[in-house]
Amino acid sequence: MVTARGVIAALPRDPPAMSFDGYLANAGIDFRLTRGRVLAVERPATAYRRFCARQAERFAAVLGAGVEAKRPALVGVYRAMLLGQQNELSAEQEDAYRQSGTMHVFSISGLHIAAIAGGLYALLALLRLPRLVQFAAGCAALWLYVDITAQRPRPCARS
Repeated sequence: MVTARGVIAALPRDPPAMSFDGYLANAGIDFRLTRGRVLAVERPATAYRRFCARQAERFAAVLGAGVEAKRPALVGVYRAMLLGQQNELSAEQEDAYRQSGTMHVFSISGLHIAAIAGGLYALLALLRLPRLVQFAAGCAALWLYVDITAQRPRPCARS
C-alpha cells in the first residue's frame, strides 16, 4: 500500500490502443495520476499476496490457452466470469451486458462462491475422501479462490 499525492484525471472513454492511456484502460484502470509523488510506503505486499497475484495471472493464462488466438472475445468473457476481470470484456460486450442488466454476473459474489463450492464438493465426493478431509480441502480451496480473485482493483462503471 502506497500513500501518494497528485492530480487524478479520468481516462477518455476509448483511448488509443498504443498509448499509455490505452494500456491503463486495458488493465481495468479508469483514471491516471499525474504530478504525483509517493509520500510513504505503508506496507509492502506479503508473500501470500504476491502468491495470489501470480496465481491470478496463471489462471488468466490457463483460461486463454488454446482459445485466445481463435476467439479472444470468448476468453474475455471466461476471465470476467470466472476471475472477475471485467476489464477483459470488449467495449461492445460491456455495453451489451450493461444494457441487458446482466453485468453483475461478472462480479465475484456469493453466487460464484456457491457454484465453485458445488463443483468442489462434487469433485471431492468423487475422490471418496473422508468427510473431514473433504470439508477442510473444500474450505481451503474456496478461501484461496476468493483471495486470488478479490485482490485486484475492480474497474469503475464507465458512463
